[in-house]
Amino acid sequence: MSTTAKVLATLITLAALVAVGVSSYLVWDSVSGAEVASCGAEGFDCQDVLASSWSRWLGVPVALLGGVVYAAIAAVVWPAALSPRGMAMNALLALSLMAIGAAVWFVGLQLFQIQSLCLFCLTVHACGLAITCMTAGLYVGTRDGQVEVVASASSIPGIVATRDASSSPLHAAASLIVGALGVAVLAIGQIVLPTDTSKAMQEVELNVVGRAEQPDTEAADEAPDFMQNAPTEEDAAPSTPAGPPHRLLSFAALPSPVDIDVEPVLGRADATYVIVEMMDYACSHCRQLQPRLKAARERYGDQFAVIIRPVPLADGCNNHLPEGRRGRKHACDYSQLAMAVWELEPKKFAEFHDWLLEGRNPPTIAQARKRALNLVGDRVILDKKLKSQITERLRQHSDEWHPLNSGLPLLLFSDSAITGGGKSNEELFRTLESKLGMQPPAPTE
Repeated sequence: MSTTAKVLATLITLAALVAVGVSSYLVWDSVSGAEVASCGAEGFDCQDVLASSWSRWLGVPVALLGGVVYAAIAAVVWPAALSPRGMAMNALLALSLMAIGAAVWFVGLQLFQIQSLCLFCLTVHACGLAITCMTAGLYVGTRDGQVEVVASASSIPGIVATRDASSSPLHAAASLIVGALGVAVLAIGQIVLPTDTSKAMQEVELNVVGRAEQPDTEAADEAPDFMQNAPTEEDAAPSTPAGPPHRLLSFAALPSPVDIDVEPVLGRADATYVIVEMMDYACSHCRQLQPRLKAARERYGDQFAVIIRPVPLADGCNNHLPEGRRGRKHACDYSQLAMAVWELEPKKFAEFHDWLLEGRNPPTIAQARKRALNLVGDRVILDKKLKSQITERLRQHSDEWHPLNSGLPLLLFSDSAITGGGKSNEELFRTLESKLGMQPPAPTE
């Protein structure tokens, strides 16, 4: 074996072991649900990448599949170096093509679909690129004949070098085709059979100390809990003869009552049953909940309304992200646009809100701005005072969210809170009917 071949085999082994180590960490994070160490630059958010449906295939973390490929590379590289025209070299060619093909696929997904980058994932893909280049060098550099088994090979534990004159460039080409097919199966499989990453709804433990006082206990004994947020004669009466009517609603998870007349709301402000949704337009689980809430609004009609409380998970308008985490790219921008549409044209808010949440991923920020401009005019972009006010309001929302110690989305009821996007419409319907005592309206004849 030449010195060059030894150096390349050593470097390929080291790169493969680094990739195995990083992949193992990512698999552990996917299984345990722990907070992954993040990155300090905008656009880097490993948690966002690993929470996406693209991080799994058929329920299996793709990091596990990658770890298997890189472990196999580490296992075959020395036999390939000792017998460069043997079947081990063909296996190495196929595996290295799988590594670089998967790197191209997943980097593309992070850039154009998820719109966030994972530094750990990029480290693995960089190893794949390096391994592919070095494998090509190892193959080309030893193309002028078979390498005989030499005495020095016996000094490498576990390595058995053999001659395989039957291996040819045709076999190498076949190996490359196998590698390409492996990547194609993964990519097509993820598109055709996407992994369901939705979370079942779970109760959030609330610490109500220091939060808003709840209605009188005697009144609560006379009616179900949901009735404390129903409109009353007192709510309907204006605070001053000239002022508009205001309806204040109390939620155990919030420090102060919510004035439904000054909040973005889906549905009628005088609806009998009102909940609050804390959400982020760039959050995958929030996007999964959106069609279920839309179905609920259709099912329960005008008696049901949802107050939207955006909580962007980005440090530009949220002071409570883990240290070193910049958050989701453009999360603040989406929420600022939605709130601006509400402030300028409240009747257009539901249309813009639903449009922002269509599909698996948010639109580009350029598309979102263009849509907002078409709906309410250029003030939505140019009014700096309005943007500043909205940013401060979003920070207040994050201050309310932080003590709840929960992910998004959050559905707030008068006496409780639920997190998770839910597995089905029926799960959300059961939750709403159980929490609110609400039933679909009787069909009209």
